[in-house]
Amino acid sequence: MNLPDFPRSFMTFTVPGRANTARIQIDARCVLTRPGSGEAETFVLITPCKSEEMYVREGLFKAPNYDFCGIWSEKEYLILRTYPAHDPANEGEWEAGPNSPRFEEVKIDIRSQTPVEPLRTDAQVVRATLGNLPLLARTRLRYGDTEAVIDYPVKTMNICEGTERFQVDTGPVPVPDMDSRAGRAVERFAMAFVCYNTFDAAEFVLREKTAVPQDGEAACKVMHYSRIVRMSARHELFCVGAL
Repeated sequence: MNLPDFPRSFMTFTVPGRANTARIQIDARCVLTRPGSGEAETFVLITPCKSEEMYVREGLFKAPNYDFCGIWSEKEYLILRTYPAHDPANEGEWEAGPNSPRFEEVKIDIRSQTPVEPLRTDAQVVRATLGNLPLLARTRLRYGDTEAVIDYPVKTMNICEGTERFQVDTGPVPVPDMDSRAGRAVERFAMAFVCYNTFDAAEFVLREKTAVPQDGEAACKVMHYSRIVRMSARHELFCVGAL
């Protein structure tokens, strides 16, 4: 697998009747493989946007507004809408199904990023960061006989020059939940941010229903990055351009 050139990689969907085509940049990619089986499936997380009315003269943003995001494969989609408050009766918050007939056309176009240079030591990561080189990461996770390979740009990198330490804090990325009983593979993903400062472990904070107490009253629920999970992982970091 080549690393994606994220600024030039897009998911495009066209609604039935071709009333609208949306081209949305890809924020991250996850490839699920089962070693020895030859099976692999690619899922992409799109960059979020805001809900809108299409092609009207004014009142372009819907009110009340919500975040629109989602995960797509060549076969399936998962749309995630984030409203000011979580309402379990609002089926639109979580919409999943086959791409057809929900969309007339879905295209996933992932361009390869070349050349890239691997960063194998903390010192190399610090140098690339101080040199303002674009950074890419690949995180490998194991779930029994399944491997998840997550590719993403490192948007936030922390470094300490005195000790040549680094710490990634970036996202969102799609993280699979192999314990999920959801029927569709695309529904077994959560949006998450990832944090790590070694090459062999990661902490994820996952987006899920979260209680928020208000003035001593019963807690309301919102969709928020709140559940923290630590996992063994294998990270690879790369810079775009010569180090």
